[in-house]
Formats: sequence, structure tokens, C-alpha cells
Amino acid sequence: AFQRRWLAERDSAVCMRCVVDIGQQIERAWEQEGRRVALLEVFRACLQDLRASRFEELRWMGVLGEKMKTLTFDLNHFLVVMLPLERQHTRGLQEHEFLTAQIDADDDDSREARKVPLTVVVDNLRSAFNVGSVFRTAECMGVSRVVLCGYTATPDDAHVQRTSMGTHSHVAWE
Repeated sequence: AFQRRWLAERDSAVCMRCVVDIGQQIERAWEQEGRRVALLEVFRACLQDLRASRFEELRWMGVLGEKMKTLTFDLNHFLVVMLPLERQHTRGLQEHEFLTAQIDADDDDSREARKVPLTVVVDNLRSAFNVGSVFRTAECMGVSRVVLCGYTATPDDAHVQRTSMGTHSHVAWE
């Protein structure tokens, strides 16, 4: 049903929404093996069909479908496939598009004096934009460091850098 609806629309945004919807259903149904495998088959077929898409921004995903030769992988492996799809195609208003009217004037000494002995652990956070937001909040609250675990994006990611608005360079992270 998803594949037919998605193919009938022939619109890149609708195609992506359907692919991401299937992926999110797979994640929710991961413990139900029969349903998971059926949805994975539809997901793989949709990705493979995208190789022939008239939209360039969708064709790269056909490669992901080709790489799914078997459907016997764990949830973390599946999330590694889903993460770039969600990052690329499920964004609304992007935080880096907000303008900063005034930058607070303070030096490194006063910033260090305000630090509190608090560590924030960010584990398997999908959205690079949310990671940037964590850095902004951590810097504002004087957090000593941020620990990034799992598939969480790091400040090396351009989206994290833009969303963090430079605060990633003021908060220690690992």
C-alpha cells in the first residue's frame, strides 16, 4: 500500500515522507519479527525503486536498497540506514536559519568561572539539529562537558555546527 501510494504521487517530498514513515513503522514493530520482515521487504523495494527516480535527491537512496541484501540485521544497523534518510528529508524550519541580533560579550575567564560540575550524556540522538541545541543549552547553563554516545552526531557535523551557533567550541565534548 505504501509503495503504490508513494509511486503514484511521483513527488520527491511525498516519496521521502512515505519511505521515512515505513522506516518509523519498522522501528516501532522491531520486536514483532513477522511484521518487521514484511515492512523491511517493502522498505527495501521502495529504496531500490528510487534508483530510477526522476529526482536526483532521491536516486542516491537506491544504493541503500541495493546494500540491503539480507533482512537479518539488528536494530542498530537499521537505525544507521535510517539516520541519513531522516536527517536529509524530515526537516522543517532549520534552527541555523534564525538570526542572532546580538552576541553576548564575555571572555573565556568569565565563562570558565560560571561552569558547574555537570556532565550531559547524549545517547543515540538522531537529529543533528537537536545535538546542536543540546550544546547551546549546555553552554548557557554552564555545563562542564557533553558526552556523545552511539550514533549521535558530533560537532564535526556541519548541521551540529550551524545549530550550535558556535557554542560547541565553548563546551568540552567527547
